[in-house]
Amino acid sequence: MSSPLIEFPYSMNRNTKVLLVMDVVESVRIMEQDEHDFVRRWQQLVQQAEQQILPLHGGRIVKSLGDGLMLEFASAQGCVKAAFALQHFSDQTNESQPPGSQMHLRMGAHMAEFVADKHDIYGTDVNLTARMATLAGPCELVISADLRDHLTAGLDADIEDLGECHLKHVKEPVRAYRVGQAGHAPVIAATSTAPQEFRPTIAVIPFEARSNEPEHFVIGELVADGIISATVPQS
Repeated sequence: MSSPLIEFPYSMNRNTKVLLVMDVVESVRIMEQDEHDFVRRWQQLVQQAEQQILPLHGGRIVKSLGDGLMLEFASAQGCVKAAFALQHFSDQTNESQPPGSQMHLRMGAHMAEFVADKHDIYGTDVNLTARMATLAGPCELVISADLRDHLTAGLDADIEDLGECHLKHVKEPVRAYRVGQAGHAPVIAATSTAPQEFRPTIAVIPFEARSNEPEHFVIGELVADGIISATVPQS
C-alpha cells in the first residue's frame, strides 16, 4: 500500500532574483585569536548591512551563515553596489586592526532561479551562487555570466573575464567575471594562486546538516573549498 502524499501547509514560490553569498576569509583562524572581538565586528558588519546598505540598494538578508551572509537583490546594479559598500565598510573597520586580525570578505553572485517557502530558498542556482564565492580571493567579488549580462554600461566598475571555471559539483564549466571598483587592482591576479598566508594545510569545519537537500550542504563546504582551491594550481 502506497503512502499518502503529504500536503504542505504552506506554498512554495519560484523566483528569479540576484543572489550574493559572502563569507570571511580565514574566519576560523581569526575567531580562534579572539572570539569575542570577531563576533563583535561581525555583528557590526551585519547591522550595517541590514540597516544602511541593503535598504539603499534593494537588498535583504536571506540567511546568516555564522561567518557569512546570503543576500537577495532585485537588480544586478543593486547587488554590485551593495557589495562595494560592504567591502568599503569592512576596509574601514580593518584600519584599526593588525594585519593578522583583519576581516576580508569574498563574494560570489549570480542571477538565480530558486524556490522559496517561509523558511528558506532552494535550488541548483543557490548552490551555484555559493560555488561562485569560492572563485573569489580576499576583498573580491566574482559573478556569473548571467549576472554580468544584466549590468548596465553606466556601472562604475572594472570587469575582468576569468574564463571558463570548473566548480565543485557543477557538471559544466561556468563563465565567471571578477568585478571590482573602478581603478582598484585585484587582490589576486587571475593567473596566480593565493598568497601563502591563505594556505592552511587542513581545515575542519563543523556544520549541522538540516536535510538531505544538496544546497543545504553547500554553505558548510564553502570555506573548505576556498582553502583547497588556494593550494591547487588552476589550469
